[in-house]
Amino acid sequence: MICPNCDRRIPEDSEICEYCGKPLPQQEEEEYEEELVLENEPKPLRGFLGALLGALVSGAVIVLLPRLGLMPAFGGILVAFLVFIGSRLLNKNMTKIGVGVCIMFTLITPYVAHQAIQAIWIMENVKEYEGIAMNMSFMETFFFVPIAIELDIVNVIEYFMGLLRLYLFTAVGGVAYLGGRWRARRKAKQQEPRHL
Repeated sequence: MICPNCDRRIPEDSEICEYCGKPLPQQEEEEYEEELVLENEPKPLRGFLGALLGALVSGAVIVLLPRLGLMPAFGGILVAFLVFIGSRLLNKNMTKIGVGVCIMFTLITPYVAHQAIQAIWIMENVKEYEGIAMNMSFMETFFFVPIAIELDIVNVIEYFMGLLRLYLFTAVGGVAYLGGRWRARRKAKQQEPRHL
């Protein structure tokens, strides 16, 4: 039998969960297991939306940090946390596909945020290039960044060092989050009762 409150296995004849101490519902086991399966069924669209929301929030934080005089790489720590937590908040059970989607957002978000930072810098600091006025919208400037690197408007070394720092901090955040989840899962497995 599985406790509906803490989702741990307990002896079949229990009336109170030995882990959380809450009383167990008095219903047929088959009915309860069917409800549990429906409740814990993965909801991929909700997980995707949660991961997308986490990516958008963390991307916005990365873009806003230079405005506050801070290094944008610090926002990289938040990327993995917010993407995975956003997905888990809206979708209790994460599937392998959900993990893949979260990893994809975790890899894309720092790049897009870094491009946005560079586009904002170009819009603010480069009014003309070799006599040509640089009157571009944000989206035009965003897609102009690779050309700006080729034309040495944006320093290549600074660009790639900033991107590398951002990915390193994102990796630190990802390892910290996934390591914490792994330890919590391992601890929960150790606490499960073993019935012969």
